[in-house]
Amino acid sequence: MRTKYRSKVSSATKILFLILGVSSFIGAFFAGTWYIWLIAIIVVVMLTDVYYQTYYEIDRTQNNLHIKGGICVTKNIPIQSIRKIEESKSTVSGPALSNQRLEIWYNTFDSILISPENQIDFIEQIQESNPRVVFLPKNK
Repeated sequence: MRTKYRSKVSSATKILFLILGVSSFIGAFFAGTWYIWLIAIIVVVMLTDVYYQTYYEIDRTQNNLHIKGGICVTKNIPIQSIRKIEESKSTVSGPALSNQRLEIWYNTFDSILISPENQIDFIEQIQESNPRVVFLPKNK
């Protein structure tokens, strides 16, 4: 059984993506050369890909957490290797499109930041597959 979670997208991220896309086309319009248009199209395609292809999938048959962040990030983490999940407001880059993030700690020292839309359900699904996972909420 697979459960797929889309990434939560903050309004700041939506505005940033819109500004980058529009400014790429405006720059290409005033430059007027074909290679600037090509760069603008590539930028818009990459932003669109990151926006629509950032998700997290829990595969209970293979006991894996599959993390996809556009064309840049593809990671499979065995759920049994996950030690803890922490709420985080870190600005470090990761396959998370919101500042309301979860930091997944796995193996000995590895971690990754994600931002599923339904964080509570996501954590419950992980803890169902691996009851040893500890959830640490952020102190307000």
